[in-house]
Amino acid sequence: MSKFFYGLLECFKRKKGYFIFLILLSLFAIVLGVVAAINFGGGVFAVDLSNIAYIRFLKGESGFMSMFFGLFLSLFMFFIACLICHWKTWLAPLGIVFYLYLVYSQTIIFISIILIYGFFNCIILSLLLLVYTILIWCLFLICICEISCFSNAYDYFKNVCSPTKCNAIWLLLIMTVLTFIFGSIMLILKNYVVLLIF
Repeated sequence: MSKFFYGLLECFKRKKGYFIFLILLSLFAIVLGVVAAINFGGGVFAVDLSNIAYIRFLKGESGFMSMFFGLFLSLFMFFIACLICHWKTWLAPLGIVFYLYLVYSQTIIFISIILIYGFFNCIILSLLLLVYTILIWCLFLICICEISCFSNAYDYFKNVCSPTKCNAIWLLLIMTVLTFIFGSIMLILKNYVVLLIF
């Protein structure tokens, strides 16, 4: 565990400027997503809420495992895209674009849910979704900084996929656990309280 945190600290020291740059880009993507959701009904990339895994679950159109694997598969695809794109430094901007689209689209989904159902009607879902989304974004930010340390290396894929050399796999595991916890809380809330607006 200490090695994990030591690796993160060393990565942050090496990529501090890059990390701050990604945060600024993330804020820009969030603002763009909010504006798009409010003014343009989904913006350039329209989002159909009926295709969102947890919305389908809350509507009773899918089960818990279907929701979990839907969320995990979405994150895994972005993770792989970022991983591949940071293989070479000149490909890294494409990886950042994938990450920013993740931030942008999740922002649109979050704002759209509030606009459609009303903040006070879905306040518990909104707060839960906000915490989950921010944690996922933070993990992706850290992961991108981690794998960028190995860009252009001859054995890039071997290094980033090795839990002893890079924390990327551990970060993916944490995302998976967070997704399972998020889904479990949704299941509890759906069964016992609250998410009746769907």
